[in-house]
Order: sequence, then structure tokens, then C-alpha cells
Amino acid sequence: NTIYNNATSINGGGIFTTNGTDMVTNNTIYGNKTAIRGGGVHVAGINAINTCANNTFYNNNGTSGGAFYTTDANNTLINNTFYNNNANNGAGIFTVEGTNTISNNILWGSGSSIADYYYVNGPNGNTFTNNLLQLAATHYPTDASLNYGIGAGASGNIFAQDPLFVNATDIDGADNIYGTADDGLALQATSPALNVGTATGAPATDITGTVRPQGAGIDMGAYEKTVIPCGARAGTWAD
Repeated sequence: NTIYNNATSINGGGIFTTNGTDMVTNNTIYGNKTAIRGGGVHVAGINAINTCANNTFYNNNGTSGGAFYTTDANNTLINNTFYNNNANNGAGIFTVEGTNTISNNILWGSGSSIADYYYVNGPNGNTFTNNLLQLAATHYPTDASLNYGIGAGASGNIFAQDPLFVNATDIDGADNIYGTADDGLALQATSPALNVGTATGAPATDITGTVRPQGAGIDMGAYEKTVIPCGARAGTWAD
């Protein structure tokens, strides 16, 4: 699905779920906004069990949680690309209690302070594994009692390295269709996000349907970089 340019006064500009068991996969969620919580997605409820995988979130806006806001719920956020979302706190991800497994995601292109990317209010049940985060590691302490702590169990994360998107100024690519091979948030061949994701819980395909992995390991973000086999010749040949 493409979910865009929606707005609410309180919760979940694009999607709002409460106490359900939901799969939010292979979506482009952009340009949504809310006056308060979760410009793109808001998930709430102690009985909520949600998987959010292979999505792109960009240009979403909220006071708290520009792209993704969650309260009390149990969420798995894996292989998503968060780009250029905005909020006073947690432009990418904002969590309030709950248990959240956050793996293989790219959080990039928001403001200049730590609060603009990720923010925790209350007890921190988050596990950060193999994500690419925009700021230096010193901005993401392992002390889970802090509002921007990623916890002592964090591992495999990459800090302050440009993910090298193909063309973030043309996110749907030349064909103007989201979720296809020419999308601008796909990764260049020299991206530091290639082959360094965790295979644990990773989706079998990416947002375009490409099988994961293509290389030596799972790529971070919503897009798996297609690898041309050694010896294969791309293009049209004539004798």
C-alpha cells in the first residue's frame, strides 16, 4: 500500500491500531501528519503484537513520533527505512513502555539533535540490533534509563555513516511507482548498510519482492541490493 497525505488531530496520521495483532509490511508511508502522536503510525495497547517490516517512512510529521509512535505494545520493527521525518521528539521512533525489537532499520535525514531520531518516555524495553543511526555512537547511550538510550544489549549498529541512497530526491524513481527496483531509497553498491543486517526475524523478501539475502548477508533497510552473479553480463549484446 501507499499511505500518504492523511492527517489527524490526535493519533496516527496514517495508521492507528490498538490491542490487535497486525502485520504492516511492504508499505510506503509518507506525508502524513498528526497534531500529537504518530504522524505515520501509532500502535497502542498492552495486548498489541505487531510486526512492521519492509516499509519506507518519509516526510511524516507529529509532535511526538514523526514516523512511528507506540504505547505499551509489543512491536518488531525490522528492515524499515525512516527518512526525513519530523517531530519535536522522536522523528523516527518514539516509544512509551512496551517491548520493542528494533533491527535492520535505517534512521536518516531528520533534524540535528538526538531527540529528532529516537526517543523513549518511561521504562525502556527496546532492543537495538544491526541498525544504521545517523548520529555518532556517543548520542545513543547504552543506559536504558535515558530518554535516548538504546540499551546495554544493543549490538551490530552502525553510527554516523551515510547509507548512500540511490536518489533521495526521487523516492519513487523514474517509473513513479513505489516499491520497484528504481526507487530512490534503494542502496548504492558502496552503501555501508549492505550485508550487515541480522538474519534473525528478517523478512524473506524486500519491499520490491527481491529475495533476501542477495549478498553475503541481509541488507539494512527496506531494500535488498540485487547482486549480478559473477560472470553474468548485463544489458543487450549483439555479435
